[in-house]
Amino acid sequence: MSCIVTVTVAHILSSIIDSVTKRLQREVTPTDIDQAWNIIEKALQDIGQQLLSKRKEGKKTDWYNTECKKVCEERNKARLKMLKDCSERNISHFKEMRNIAKRTCRNCKRQYLDNKLRSVETHYQAKNIRNFYQEAKKNTQGKMRSLKYCRNELGELVGNIEESI
Repeated sequence: MSCIVTVTVAHILSSIIDSVTKRLQREVTPTDIDQAWNIIEKALQDIGQQLLSKRKEGKKTDWYNTECKKVCEERNKARLKMLKDCSERNISHFKEMRNIAKRTCRNCKRQYLDNKLRSVETHYQAKNIRNFYQEAKKNTQGKMRSLKYCRNELGELVGNIEESI
């Protein structure tokens, strides 16, 4: 694996060097050292963005719809207003908007999950076994529940915290 990483880093470095030299040859030769540095800095930033910028896969937020987005934008506006003028009215307005945003997002997520569970249930009832297992796998993937093990009074390992007390 280290060979692959080394080759990739070497490839990236060589392409960066080639791109920077080509770009610097195209640019007008500056007389001031600050201008030269600005040209080099901009070239490195642009080439770095082109070669290295890959978006990370974020969390799956299919439930985050336009309603949630609108409410969160209103909450952020109220927050900025509160930070500019820290009056009692602005603070209470922000707290109210924060509660509304939490409630709205929670309800949207709950509704989305209910719809997903209903689709799994309909696949099961219609005896679409393949679709049922595929949907169930999608819904439970990456959500393994971790058990906390404790020792009870006898020194035995138990998986339930209530049993250990």
